[in-house]
Amino acid sequence: MFEDGMKFYKKGIALKQLANFFTQTGTSLSPQFQEILEPLRQKIQIQVESLVQMQEATQTIIFKDPSQQESFFFSLKEMIMDLKNQAMKLKNHQRVVSEKIINLFGIDILKNKAI
Repeated sequence: MFEDGMKFYKKGIALKQLANFFTQTGTSLSPQFQEILEPLRQKIQIQVESLVQMQEATQTIIFKDPSQQESFFFSLKEMIMDLKNQAMKLKNHQRVVSEKIINLFGIDILKNKAI
């Protein structure tokens, strides 16, 4: 019984870390890139809701045994890693766009009429 409790506790801590990571993902992106990430974030939220059994009154997640919690944890982790990968790609695109804009500021249009 104690071992099951420890398993629940450890996975609960890991779930909390994943939830914090989920809410922080993409916050360093500009608002335009955050908008691009939002549909994926909403898709993950819908998938998470389909993975859990929500209790009506308390809005808590119910796991009947540690293996059910572990299965949920791995599914959630996979979805959040996908979100992380998409956020990293968007961050890279944002960096490239920013560099190109900065380079445009360095062009003197009057000296370079051919451009």
